Amino acid sequence: MQKCDTISFDIPTSEVLYNEDNFQKLNLRDGEIVASHYSKKPYPGLNGIVIGHGGNTNIKVSAKILGNDYVEGINKNNIENVFDIIKKKSGISFNNDTALQSKVRRVDINKNVKVDGEVKDYLEAYNLLTPNPSRIRKETYKRSGFVWDRKTKTYSERFIMYDKQRDLLRSPNKEFMGIHDANVIMKSFDNVLRVEQNNQKGGALRTIRNRFAVDEARLDYVLESPVNVVWKVYERMMDNSNRLQYDIFIEDYLERFNTWRECRDFIGYKGVFEMCGSLPDTLIFIKRFYADKSNPSREIQKVRRAFYEFEKQKNKEIRDSWIKFHERNSNSLINEVEYKMKYA
Repeated sequence: MQKCDTISFDIPTSEVLYNEDNFQKLNLRDGEIVASHYSKKPYPGLNGIVIGHGGNTNIKVSAKILGNDYVEGINKNNIENVFDIIKKKSGISFNNDTALQSKVRRVDINKNVKVDGEVKDYLEAYNLLTPNPSRIRKETYKRSGFVWDRKTKTYSERFIMYDKQRDLLRSPNKEFMGIHDANVIMKSFDNVLRVEQNNQKGGALRTIRNRFAVDEARLDYVLESPVNVVWKVYERMMDNSNRLQYDIFIEDYLERFNTWRECRDFIGYKGVFEMCGSLPDTLIFIKRFYADKSNPSREIQKVRRAFYEFEKQKNKEIRDSWIKFHERNSNSLINEVEYKMKYA
């Protein structure tokens, strides 16, 4: 069963009843109203409603709308309760069966991995790893974890791992925690390593169909999908051996950027070196940007110098990481998380 942190779905506007007084923020085109936005103070978890005139109404909702049951995520067992709360808090009305058959535009999946030790120790273990560096950018996440970010020419996906209890103490969650039982919510995340997967942009319907192995990106199909989406994305991001995927990623960059300078400024020398893997492959990659236009010899000299410095630093980081990794017995912690992420 899927547990969703955030869902965005479309219902035909002809199937939605709403109070126009609650939708005063308008989008105009040639003087005509094409969309009306929910303009009242939003209830925590009700992230947005846009009435599309003559088209679809889009509703964005997060699991926070469940209040004390936030930890459960939005799933097939509570989705009708989610619909009821949306209606009660926004004043709109729609048929639940129609909503279940609606198109999903975006969905973020989560897993709450109950670990045996302290969450911070598991995050420290993972912080020593750099997954599939030719394709993944790693960044800190809200000071309580990290995010692996993978971009292609059509979409961007993220894998996030963090301390949910620590995140709930941040100021953006103050209102949510204030109107519900904060002790109950915090207790539900004891020893929980929060794992989330989401897509940031583009390719939504096709990506959702492929990821959840469904024929249509329908809300009921997505919620009932048996696919362990979080594990699938994690496994792919951790795969360092699939050279074909590396090549596809390189092609994405060649199509995305017109010049080598644009590419270099976007991912940096380090990103290029990690993606290509060797100096000869890096030079081949760079020359493909120049084609027959000009001689990149000066830039290649810079790249050679930068690569040698990168190799020296990389060897030092590998040596230091290896020592830390084994000193902290991080491997056993990661194995525990992977087992529970896959089978729990």
